[in-house]
Amino acid sequence: SSVGVVYRYFPNIQSLLRALAARNLERFVATIHDVAESDDWSAAADAIIDSYSALARSEPGFRAVRFGEVIDERFIQPEVGTTTSISRRFTELLVNDYGFTASDDLSFEVEVTVEIGDALLHRAFQYDRNGDDRFIATLRSLVRDRVSPYAR
Repeated sequence: SSVGVVYRYFPNIQSLLRALAARNLERFVATIHDVAESDDWSAAADAIIDSYSALARSEPGFRAVRFGEVIDERFIQPEVGTTTSISRRFTELLVNDYGFTASDDLSFEVEVTVEIGDALLHRAFQYDRNGDDRFIATLRSLVRDRVSPYAR
């Protein structure tokens, strides 16, 4: 049976979901580097939100599992959760590519924004496979409002 083939590669459903979530995370992180080419950090943030939205629209598995919050395991670094790791990558992008000054306050603000953004994007695609634009627009505003005070 096809289920038997799946279990040849994945010993249980948790390992299958972990692999799917890790794949989704890799695809999203790869798009961050591709889309964040703008001279303006807020345009890059919009492009990252657009990239997430495009993945959520085009891949049902992405909407269902995202980055593994349904699984009780940490994917990128064993000592931190997935959103913390993504937050660190975004903070590095702001500092290295857009001239933000590295600080604990900036790191915290980005982490809070990523946590809220994750919830807003989840909700945007929860009932609407194309994404509820109101939640996505709210996230765009939230990113500008919370992060712009740290721009130089």
